[in-house]
Amino acid sequence: MSIVLRGLREGDGAPLAVCWKELWDLHESWGGYTTDRDARAFDRVADRLDRDAVARRSEVAYGSHLHLVAEVDGRVVGQVEGWLDRMGVHPRTKTVCEIRSLVVRSDVRNLGVARKLLDRLALEADRAAHESCVAIAEVLEANPAMSFYEKLGFRPVAWTKRLTGTSFHEIELKLGDAPARATVRRSRAGDENAIARLEARLAERRRRGNDARYDPPQPLEAAWLGLLRDVLTTEDPLTPQPFVAATPDGNALATAQFWMQELEPPFFPQARAIASRLECFDNDEAYRTAQLLCRGLLRLARRAGASAIEFVDLPPPAARLSQALESMGIPAWSRIMQRP
Repeated sequence: MSIVLRGLREGDGAPLAVCWKELWDLHESWGGYTTDRDARAFDRVADRLDRDAVARRSEVAYGSHLHLVAEVDGRVVGQVEGWLDRMGVHPRTKTVCEIRSLVVRSDVRNLGVARKLLDRLALEADRAAHESCVAIAEVLEANPAMSFYEKLGFRPVAWTKRLTGTSFHEIELKLGDAPARATVRRSRAGDENAIARLEARLAERRRRGNDARYDPPQPLEAAWLGLLRDVLTTEDPLTPQPFVAATPDGNALATAQFWMQELEPPFFPQARAIASRLECFDNDEAYRTAQLLCRGLLRLARRAGASAIEFVDLPPPAARLSQALESMGIPAWSRIMQRP
């Protein structure tokens, strides 16, 4: 039996669309995004893949995007994609290869095709980035492939909690009668010192968790505070919006970034809200304030018509910040698995 790994070619669209449907039907059954029920949705996926193949000319790497196709005895049976990114500026911060859309047809899953795809993707990523990359993959908690990634040396470095829109109001009400200990608002000039200290806590938390995607902790220098102040005052609608929960005297105890993102086919057209870089100081008041901040972000997501909100880049489930969200009834959804 012959297994061949190669770049995307014109004509791969139709058989790969079959693989995609199998993958996304499974993801939906595990609590993932709803797949578009329109019969033409995967036809559009096939067309997009074939157009992409014409531009790529069978090259695995095309800009920051890598795409590998697997054949068994000449039949297309699977694929994997990777996106290269560098999430920092420090010389020690490595390029990340984010693994996406790994799928192998069920009738050939005992041949080691998925493992071969990931191993080859790692080699192609290193070649394209001209350095050794860090591989990451987001894996749903209910996905049985979690153990597969663990066997390949992947370890969790961040966790995601997700709440669907049907539960927004219920969770908001859980803290509805709590006394107003803080004000949730957009960050502004004057918050930079507190946010910089919270960012330092976030960077240190990532370092302790061996998360290699981001810069190590940086000293709080005047130039960094000035840059942060500029970010806080930007009016660019495409920039994630920083929010804080502050005490009545203006002291920010918790912060997070918020933005909206449209999902593309084959998902059902919808917008999701994302809350990232959530951090608070290490005291009881700050953790309660973080809960109020999350409730405020839920309200933003509801008003924006989001189908769900995802709290990403969280610490391990036993950490106090994750426990604060857990106590609000916001369930675990996925893990970021990393292999150096």
